[in-house]
Amino acid sequence: MNEENLQQVELNDFRENLLEYVAGEHPVALSRRSGTLGWFIPTHEEGDLRASLEQAAASLAQLLKQLP
Repeated sequence: MNEENLQQVELNDFRENLLEYVAGEHPVALSRRSGTLGWFIPTHEEGDLRASLEQAAASLAQLLKQLP
């Protein structure tokens, strides 16, 4: 994952294209006029909440390393 894979999308766009983002591989910054509201980090872990959270945490750690 690198900075090129980061997407920042408006909340309305995310809502309209939810299935596309859920099936995706890259984190998405959800924004509104006031700025970033939050992040969506897909994990694709089925049934294992701990493994899913660990994967999301690892993705977030990678993102933090890449940003200035």
